[in-house]
Amino acid sequence: MTKSDFTSFSLKLKKNTLEDLVIKIISAELEEALEYNGFKIELSLLEDFSFKLASSKIDLRLPVSIKCSKPEGLFTIELDGTLGADASIEYLIESNFNLKTKSQITDHEWIKAPQLQMGSINFSVESISDFIIEKMGERLTRRLDKELSEKLDLSGKMTEFSQSQLHKINLSHSVNLYPQLRHCHLSQVIDDEEFILIKGAFQLSPNISDIDASAKENLIYKALDKPEKSQQSLSLTLSYDSISDLLLPLLKSIDVGGQKIQVDDFKTSMTDKLLLHFKIQHPIKGTVDIELDPYLNDSGQLANTHLDVSVKADNFIQRLGAPVINKVIESRLADLFPLNIADLVNSQLKLPIENLNNREDLKISVTDFDIKVQKFEFLQSGIDCSATQENLHFDIEWIS
Repeated sequence: MTKSDFTSFSLKLKKNTLEDLVIKIISAELEEALEYNGFKIELSLLEDFSFKLASSKIDLRLPVSIKCSKPEGLFTIELDGTLGADASIEYLIESNFNLKTKSQITDHEWIKAPQLQMGSINFSVESISDFIIEKMGERLTRRLDKELSEKLDLSGKMTEFSQSQLHKINLSHSVNLYPQLRHCHLSQVIDDEEFILIKGAFQLSPNISDIDASAKENLIYKALDKPEKSQQSLSLTLSYDSISDLLLPLLKSIDVGGQKIQVDDFKTSMTDKLLLHFKIQHPIKGTVDIELDPYLNDSGQLANTHLDVSVKADNFIQRLGAPVINKVIESRLADLFPLNIADLVNSQLKLPIENLNNREDLKISVTDFDIKVQKFEFLQSGIDCSATQENLHFDIEWIS
């Protein structure tokens, strides 16, 4: 992979989001009562727990309220206490974006030794703590590892994101951006004060076209050395029908004496010149033929060396107004050149990409990016453009 064919991203998971998830899993597990020597044992996590995350490891201090009860004739034997358990969760995000965890109870002690409220027991309080820790070690750690990998399914989330929102992005009319995302590369996992930050890059083959180029494929995940710069090749191929659709709003915006031109049957084609042909219904009825000879100049802009506009009215009386319309159209088209193709493509891409941020589970933002045009040709079938897209970066925050 070279520095010229990827788009960088940062996937961020807030530490308090991870904390909420871990505590939710632990609390749900502790809701399931235990039984020991005929005693029902109810556990609940107290609020003064601690959660510390650093260097691919989560350290937990879990104060657990313990209530033991056993019916005995007309009475109930009750035993209350508070147990402090230390736990750790080691985690690893692999190059394929799979999350692996290893949870364990590392130590425990009585914060408040059990107090017998009524009756008598024939076992030691240490045996209760040993039993609870053994069951917590078996059930809680297994549940943590299972649910963390399921709920933080990074590879599944990235694949779903690529197939649902980086599959096809509509730009205008029948023109779509097909990112054609093939590979997702992991470069770094960083713990900072607020986030677990996963840095990587998408490998794409983006194409702007009016021909369907969509293909839903599973992402291939790979490791990646730290990329130097985000840069991506971009191709643009459009038929003249789509070019007509894109140019039509421009023609309809032309003002003649305070009246907009009403355009019908607009067609674009290419011979040795670029030809535009359409009918006008207002302010006069007639046809308009336009010849242009556009080319890409050394500055990457679309310049024009030839402009000929011919307005033909349908009847003799309206021919008097044809030269006025002819001059207005010619002036408007002349003002278009030189046309900055890079700015035009950039503006067409930016809003649809920003509109990816319409999910509840992911918050997505993009940096400003640059377009540099290398080739822009008018062929018999349509236009063919090659460009590079630089400095595009996706910031993706995992919300839930």
